[in-house]
Amino acid sequence: MLAVYMRWKFEAPNHDIADAYTLARIAAHQDPELQVEPPELKFQQEVLDTVRGTKKSPRPARAAS
Repeated sequence: MLAVYMRWKFEAPNHDIADAYTLARIAAHQDPELQVEPPELKFQQEVLDTVRGTKKSPRPARAAS
């Protein structure tokens, strides 16, 4: 809840609302008609890429045989 407040100045009354607000912010980036500020941090862009399916998942290491 503190991280949500510090990032967006949104004071959530509980953890569920803080989570929902964060997910809504992620969803807002999916609509090109919304004027949402671009992600500021690398991990934020990585989350959006993963949600959009544009990020390649790292290949799991092969087990030694």
